[in-house]
Amino acid sequence: DMRAAARQIRTAGGGVKGAANVLRQEMGTLSAALRSADLTSKGWLSTGQIAVILRSAYDPAIAATLERHGDLGHDLATAGPVAVTESWGHLRSDSAYHCVVWISEWPRSMVHPGFLSPVLLSSGIHRAFSLICTPLRTDQAARDI
Repeated sequence: DMRAAARQIRTAGGGVKGAANVLRQEMGTLSAALRSADLTSKGWLSTGQIAVILRSAYDPAIAATLERHGDLGHDLATAGPVAVTESWGHLRSDSAYHCVVWISEWPRSMVHPGFLSPVLLSSGIHRAFSLICTPLRTDQAARDI
């Protein structure tokens, strides 16, 4: 976030160059933290690898071709979608459909630990899943219950 890191960016030289310096420093900090936690990093993705990942997200049908053919699709300038169709329920980009499912509260009754497995684990669909938890003080959690 350029606004949140504005002071650091100015200190590092300002503009895009300063932002790149701050990002490079944060990447080094993350790598060091991973090493100290006995986790092994295989390194950062190159711009070409990022371009292939972005293009594959917009067009999964071409993903295998991009992986097989050396430098094909390794340009960030062409990594975006070729065609996009928007609707209220989803967004279609090339051969992919994108949809956000928001679960605002966990079930209030006893459920099996894998209650989300039908949504997350059905075959043939690529998914990204984010779980965002907000910590609460014990007294507030008890009151909410």
